[in-house]
Amino acid sequence: MRLPTRLYAALLSCALTTATAHAGPGHAHGSAPTIAAASGAPRFVAESESFELVGLLEGRRLSLWLDHASSNAPVNDAVLTLDLAGNSLPVRSAGEGQFEAELAQILPVGVHTLTATVTASAQSDLLAGELDIHEGPSPQHADLHLYSVKALKYVLPVLLLAALGIVTARRLRERRTA
Repeated sequence: MRLPTRLYAALLSCALTTATAHAGPGHAHGSAPTIAAASGAPRFVAESESFELVGLLEGRRLSLWLDHASSNAPVNDAVLTLDLAGNSLPVRSAGEGQFEAELAQILPVGVHTLTATVTASAQSDLLAGELDIHEGPSPQHADLHLYSVKALKYVLPVLLLAALGIVTARRLRERRTA
């Protein structure tokens, strides 16, 4: 079977091209939520008309991001108190709209209620949410899977080029013998 040169060129073009997505202006949300989401870390969202609180649990460390609900801008002047699964957690500021808390012990599998009191400027609000901790692959396994997917975008073009090279070599050999 003989394939036209244009088909070889199209295959070569596909093999050398990798598609990537880039966020536009205003869509950079930092790397911590993305990394943790990829690793399957438990997370929650608690919202009100004024505030939005997002939390990420990695072991005993709870990372929190507090934004104004209307503008998605970080709340910089906030005091945050947190109650998780019936235990009051000390919360410390970790940057603009970012907070951290340390749990006394790792939470067991299950759904845990969470309430947060936010006091910022003249506003005060109570947010409620749930943190669902379930059994699943460990973060190490999820990271390995993510690495495998990233590696695939480099290995696949190499394999396609190798296949293209083999087919081209066979065609040249057939021409020489004919």
